[in-house]
Amino acid sequence: MSDTDENAEEPIRKPKSERRKTKCVFSFRATPELAKRLKKAAANTDRKMSSWLRALALEALGQPEMSRPVLTKLYVELGKIGVNLNQITKHANTNGQIELEAELRATMAEMVTLRKQIADALK
Repeated sequence: MSDTDENAEEPIRKPKSERRKTKCVFSFRATPELAKRLKKAAANTDRKMSSWLRALALEALGQPEMSRPVLTKLYVELGKIGVNLNQITKHANTNGQIELEAELRATMAEMVTLRKQIADALK
């Protein structure tokens, strides 16, 4: 068979809905008044209702949802704080404040770990 053969089969691709990670659907009933309040609250966040409700559920489970722009900003800010900590550590080392240097190095290590976790979440 040639590449131009009209009878050649195209690869079967699953519909988008089957490729989604979120496959379970939850639904609930609400009074017209509650529905109106929920729609208004979701609209105030510039999110779709389902996205907003998912974020609320995750927050209730202690797993708050972080958006990519927020994570990116946190990553950048942690980098800036890390640079400042490094400068303070260097100054403490230069002035012989060894006890402060050890604490700063421990804090710096925590910052590096946090940045790595955020970078992994952004992938």
